Amino acid sequence: MRSAYARICSAAALVVRSMPSGSAPARSRAARIRLRDLRPSHVDKLLAEVNDGKRKTATVRRIHATLRSALTTAVKQQLITFNMAKNVELPTSQRPKVIPWEPAELGAFLDHIGTHRLGALFEVIAGTGLCRGEACGLRWDDVDFARRVIVVRQQIMQVSGLKKRDMPPMACPYCEGGHIRLMFSRPKTASGEDRIIDLDELTVGALLSHKLRQEDERRKWKPA
Repeated sequence: MRSAYARICSAAALVVRSMPSGSAPARSRAARIRLRDLRPSHVDKLLAEVNDGKRKTATVRRIHATLRSALTTAVKQQLITFNMAKNVELPTSQRPKVIPWEPAELGAFLDHIGTHRLGALFEVIAGTGLCRGEACGLRWDDVDFARRVIVVRQQIMQVSGLKKRDMPPMACPYCEGGHIRLMFSRPKTASGEDRIIDLDELTVGALLSHKLRQEDERRKWKPA
């Protein structure tokens, strides 16, 4: 029971701390509400105070999710009979509209980035539509020059939140030191299977040039 109270108090403290500093009366009222007296209207008012236009919608939703999770624990512990944060109406957010480049804009970018060490990476993304994580997770084992295809088997994701503090470097068969705060995962597809993407001549050429550059550097550096 104490652990349930601890979670509820932590969630309530988070909501109260997140409220605007100028709303002292509301902060005081929130701190005085007893669990048995909590109603959906109280949660509505708290979230309205938090959603003051200075915070992102995602932040407001995270605060609500924390409170809802704590109250779910309270229901399981039979401290209350109903989760008062369950059916609260949340603010909605609109995804920013994506404006893709015109062919001339993409061509200008690829011309500019062509001499960059990782220029081939952008060529592959432009020629295949791979997302950033899939392109960064690409290995030579995934490229079939004979069939002129790429088989997307994995992607690299950044680890965020508390996990990354104590997370050891991700093991990698190609890099001795591994990768810090990154992890491999399978790409999300409807079928759950690997994706096969055809390559055009320009993308094949960019990959071959990059591979030759790597082999030349490997000969120069040798074991280093």
